[in-house]
Amino acid sequence: RAAQHASLPPEPEPDPDKNVGDVYRARFALPDGTTRTRRFRASDPLAAAFAFVRALGGAGEREAFDLVTRFPRAVIREPSGEGVARETVGGCEAFVAAAASGGALFVERGA
Repeated sequence: RAAQHASLPPEPEPDPDKNVGDVYRARFALPDGTTRTRRFRASDPLAAAFAFVRALGGAGEREAFDLVTRFPRAVIREPSGEGVARETVGGCEAFVAAAASGGALFVERGA
């Protein structure tokens, strides 16, 4: 978990003067029923959201899982290969929609 936590980009501070689309506040619903919230910059890699879940113990280091919205249902798969560096939080429509609406991203294991 410590390695996952160390790999996270710094969490941006809330700033009312910043562009609304620059920072997203995401709520994660973990398998144990707890929820955790974190802010991400639009330019942060999408893989950082998955590292955040692992750092919290929501999934094992090599355990496959998806982030899922409930309505409308959208599945966000963990980026792999060349996509890890390219995919950003702000470029993932389902992530942005969940953050903008205040909805949760549910951790579904065994993806």
